[in-house]
Amino acid sequence: MALELSTHSETPTRLVSAEFSAHWYSTDGEAFHTVPDAEGRDRPTTLRDVRKLAKEGIDLLPSVTSVMKVKDAPQLNAWKISQCLLAADERPRLPGESLEDWASVIEELSKAVTKKASNHGTAMHDVQERLLPLLREKKEPISTKDIDIREDLLPFAEHMVKWINSEVVKAHWEEKVLVGAGYAGNADALIDHSEYGTCLID
Repeated sequence: MALELSTHSETPTRLVSAEFSAHWYSTDGEAFHTVPDAEGRDRPTTLRDVRKLAKEGIDLLPSVTSVMKVKDAPQLNAWKISQCLLAADERPRLPGESLEDWASVIEELSKAVTKKASNHGTAMHDVQERLLPLLREKKEPISTKDIDIREDLLPFAEHMVKWINSEVVKAHWEEKVLVGAGYAGNADALIDHSEYGTCLID
């Protein structure tokens, strides 16, 4: 009895694009997130670039976030998988559509949700960065009215302001590159907390 292998099953080698971005810093804290390409345009720094620069005497350190990406993040991964499943349910595969084409559509749909969440986080980070310095400039409690804030961010900013006024005794600085033993990164702020003392926020 001969074993026949079906030639009709779809077995693509890769359906989802692999993405990995890393931020790099010099040992004195200078950002090396990009390097010029052959035409002089900036592109993301790769591990090959890091090795090449090391031979030229320029040692680069990975960011804390880049190091942390090596560790599995079960909750984040589960959320991303859930977004793919929801996207697949929302947009079923069309008749005659290849698996690769459908997978590409689903990937883009799921990434749209991730991108929205990321943009929200970036916007709130900007709000925090503009609110904390006010603690050094004002004697009275800070308010969301002290800076321009998008209307859709106001409910979240109100919670942030409430926390800052009740918990932050002093804001020493915002946005500073710190260099550690084999790593570096851009920290969000250094504050004195009412209960925990001096805290690094990131």
